[in-house]
Amino acid sequence: MYKDFSLGNFVALNDVDVTVHPPLVIASPRRILHLDLFSKVKNSNSLKLLKGLTSAKTLAIGELEIYFEAPEILKELLTSYVNLKKLELKVSLVNYSTLSWVVSFVCQCSSIETLVLHTVQRWRKKKEEPVLTFRPLNHLKYAAIWGLEGDIVELEFLRSLLKNALNLERLDVTVDESENYKMKKGDRLKFHTELMELSQQFPNVKVSFKSYKSYKSMFAPLSFICFRPKLRL
Repeated sequence: MYKDFSLGNFVALNDVDVTVHPPLVIASPRRILHLDLFSKVKNSNSLKLLKGLTSAKTLAIGELEIYFEAPEILKELLTSYVNLKKLELKVSLVNYSTLSWVVSFVCQCSSIETLVLHTVQRWRKKKEEPVLTFRPLNHLKYAAIWGLEGDIVELEFLRSLLKNALNLERLDVTVDESENYKMKKGDRLKFHTELMELSQQFPNVKVSFKSYKSYKSMFAPLSFICFRPKLRL
């Protein structure tokens, strides 16, 4: 019923937009076993595609879930991209494991100059989890973080980014004030104030703050996988 696909000429693509439904899951074999057959096949083929896009300069991945019991898979992905300039992720499972991988990816892939991160769930840090920290990096010049809600753990994440991205020129932060999240105006303004105070410690970085209303939770994800590669001639 399901057939594996061949990478074919995908290795030649350098501008790739990948949207995965159901979400791409990077996890241990034990956790993968809990996926249904449809999800397993889609997930396996998605990983094969990602590992084969070695020439990608721009990579956008939608619907990503990461469980940190899969270090070998993560290592393979981290070493696959030597020319990547822009990484855009829509993270559907906002947890420590996922964001740790994002931080590791950006730190280890020294060609990345642009990071765009969309979070579509509220991120709550567990007490036993350490604070996410970037290590010093010289390559990142622009970062955009969408979907924040003004939580202290998000501010810690941004502080680490500003502190360690030594050549960062611009940081755009957007906060979701939709009905779904019920963020109070006072909390949003407080977060804005704290972020602006934080940005004053890094005068070389231009920091912008915006708010928006999203209605994404009104739409259930469709069960299909769609690859939208764009080849630059």
